[in-house]
Amino acid sequence: MSDSEAVRERDLLLAPTVRETANLPRYWELKEHLLAFCEGNRAGTPIPAERRLADEFGISRMTVRQAIQELVIEGRLQRAQGRGTFVAPPKLTHVITLASTSEAMRAQGVTASSRILSLQEKAAPLEVAHRLSLEPGSRVVVLERLRYANSEVMALDYSYFESARFPGLIEKLESGRGVYEILESDYDALPVRADELIEATVASPRVAGLLDTETGAPLLLAQRQGFLADGTPVEWSPTYYRSDRYRFLVQLGL
Repeated sequence: MSDSEAVRERDLLLAPTVRETANLPRYWELKEHLLAFCEGNRAGTPIPAERRLADEFGISRMTVRQAIQELVIEGRLQRAQGRGTFVAPPKLTHVITLASTSEAMRAQGVTASSRILSLQEKAAPLEVAHRLSLEPGSRVVVLERLRYANSEVMALDYSYFESARFPGLIEKLESGRGVYEILESDYDALPVRADELIEATVASPRVAGLLDTETGAPLLLAQRQGFLADGTPVEWSPTYYRSDRYRFLVQLGL
């Protein structure tokens, strides 16, 4: 296919769809057409230049950038510094169960991996002590990790455990074994139920740097509290997920 043919083909993808657009503001019309472009093209396809979009839709380049930025935040477009803006790959869908994050990713055919940022014992902050039903200042093991899907960073994960309940936990975690595997096989303390609270938040400068996103970018914060059969809390894990790359599914039934 020649360059001119490729341009004409891309123009067709941006042409009006059967949706009624006559009464839409030009800004919304542009956003709708960019969404149609995303739906009709594979991940990694570049979108047309901002100047061209501004001329075509009769709006300012600042307005074009606003529409593009909203689609970046929504996870439909993806920016690559110095290269441009592209159709983003589909978001990962996490079905909320007691399975670990790695297991949830592998269930979707994704290669899951993690990198330990820090692993230490420290005095429990008030929030951690409350979550684990400990006295303030009790010693806890703190695990901080980055979670990856196909080598792309997806989440920043913290896990807190009572040190006295899990002697030697730091050394076991350093071996690279899974957290739930260790809790079950070495301590007979695998959580059998959990409460998980999910809410919106924004990325601090440090979190943004670790998650390869912008300061103030929207994130999903999932806070999991795991319990034994007798109701004893054994784990508290707040995790920051990139909302442009991750979403949660809750399955309900009667």
